[in-house]
Amino acid sequence: PIHPYAVWKYLKEGYGVDISVKTVYLHVRKLEEMGLVERVAVDSSGRLRVMYAATDMGYELLQHTYQG
Repeated sequence: PIHPYAVWKYLKEGYGVDISVKTVYLHVRKLEEMGLVERVAVDSSGRLRVMYAATDMGYELLQHTYQG
């Protein structure tokens, strides 16, 4: 599971992708609507955070797309 902000930070620092945090949240929401990711509630330091994880369908799509 990963928080959308962490995705944004990873893209920015790891790959130099210039995208807004809001845009990442919008894309994550769209992926959720498509059934490719799902919300996972994680208790972090005594507070509940909404994180996202790939669904089985999301994993299958990744494997099919990046099969090499």
